[in-house]
Amino acid sequence: MNEPLVFLNNQMVPASQAHIAIYDAGIVLGATVTEQTRTFHKRPWRLHDHLDRLFRSLRYVGMDIGLTKEQLVGISQELIEHNARLLDDGGELGLVHFVTAGEYPTYAGMSGRP
Repeated sequence: MNEPLVFLNNQMVPASQAHIAIYDAGIVLGATVTEQTRTFHKRPWRLHDHLDRLFRSLRYVGMDIGLTKEQLVGISQELIEHNARLLDDGGELGLVHFVTAGEYPTYAGMSGRP
């Protein structure tokens, strides 16, 4: 595939097909936890440290992403390997782990608890 991939809702998706609903709590409330890992020579710099910080923040706000740190390391490395192949020789990546609290039916006009 000659298109960048993203990991969204527990699946790899071509970046052009990725979207977040406008009633997602990350949009409506700004309820997000974010961490970015940069690459050097197309390798993640201190990925484990970044993911430790991400999981610490997730615990602090009470979010559970349903993945272990080890699983997210594997997913992150898979994304970096795929997307780095699409770069020019000197290109680098910024891998953003962007977690929201998810979609709230109330904000979409549906019944249900927020």
